Amino acid sequence: MRRLLAIAACLLTAQLGAQPKPAASKPLVYDTALVARADSGRVLGSDKAKVWVIIFSDFQCPYCKAWHDQVDDVLRKEYVNTGKVRVAFLNYPLTSIHKNAAAAADAAMCAASQRKFWAFHDALFASQEQWAQLADPSAAFEALAQKTALDVPAQKACVAQKRARVLVDADAGRGVRAGVNSTPSFFIGDTAVAGLMTAPEFTRIIDKMLVKAAASGR
Repeated sequence: MRRLLAIAACLLTAQLGAQPKPAASKPLVYDTALVARADSGRVLGSDKAKVWVIIFSDFQCPYCKAWHDQVDDVLRKEYVNTGKVRVAFLNYPLTSIHKNAAAAADAAMCAASQRKFWAFHDALFASQEQWAQLADPSAAFEALAQKTALDVPAQKACVAQKRARVLVDADAGRGVRAGVNSTPSFFIGDTAVAGLMTAPEFTRIIDKMLVKAAASGR
């Protein structure tokens, strides 16, 4: 079993089975093209990058926001933009403790279908304190859609019909199978870590994986 370095993380307090599932009473609209765009839209970096960084995150998790605010920019500027690393964001909304996390994930993946995932992702974390405790965050998410230059009617329809929810559910399932039980959690090359790390701690692992990839000839 992978050893996770738990530093500071939002912990899943309910059974993993409590993760979001499609509502049985109303079938979700499955748009193959939209889902494919959304799936690829949350990947960042060159397809020639030697190392993958897989992020399991919850938009309502304060530790995920702290990691984003402290480390994400370094990751993008020093590793993604330079072609060294490829990043994928996977949703792991802890619905037992974060009531708006699944809705935020839905909105983010709908934004991804318009190739605006990362702008919307940044906007969600930047405004987390404003929408996290709302009884209904939909108006706040629509405002972010406007702010990030989305096609707002298309975004509203996607969210209302949960057209990208299949990806959110699939992400949660991947996390369960990988042994994820807190957010943020990361798979950096072949190393699994969890929790809020400093930029030097995080980049030290990436550098180690880059050296390993170079040595293996990948």
